[in-house]
Amino acid sequence: KKIGSFWFQAGSAVTLKYINFSVTKVATGITTVFNGTRKFENVTGGGIWQLYNGSATSIVHRISGSMNVTFDNGTTRSWNMARQRTYTGTLQNLLCTVDGFGTSGDYTNLVSWGINRDGELFYTQITQSIVHRKACEWHPVSGIKVHMIPSASKRGTVTFGFDSNNQPVTGDDCPTHYKLDWVNGNQTGTSYLPLQ
Repeated sequence: KKIGSFWFQAGSAVTLKYINFSVTKVATGITTVFNGTRKFENVTGGGIWQLYNGSATSIVHRISGSMNVTFDNGTTRSWNMARQRTYTGTLQNLLCTVDGFGTSGDYTNLVSWGINRDGELFYTQITQSIVHRKACEWHPVSGIKVHMIPSASKRGTVTFGFDSNNQPVTGDDCPTHYKLDWVNGNQTGTSYLPLQ
């Protein structure tokens, strides 16, 4: 954090650096090593508590950064992130809207992108803002996220906001399921999966 700055100031940021940060899975003993940075920025300034007393109408936070990941077999991959969270509403009806603000080539609205463990370029877009509601245990109630691996003709589209009968929720109802539409080469399919 910049010396003399405070989190409630507009544009204030905290940067985390990962330097050979190792994570070992206990069951297998396999270790993955992370190197990179994550930046947390309070774009608008202020705090979420200000929504409660009406002194702010929205609070915007951004998380961005890049990470190099080294797997147990020595291969290294790169991941990027660009996520924006906008808090609105009141104490009784607090909302968190998530968007991607990253770009890579012709891809926009990216929340993450890079090279996966199989050496494939991947892109994850939020094509419709994902809205989480406090009243629904912070589950996503609407929005669309698309994960793509163009070189392998793979795509998964997640649409939030469905009930246990696989129907879109209405009004203030809380969803229990989301829809997954997938493409793998010439094969396609749709599944409805529970949020929990």
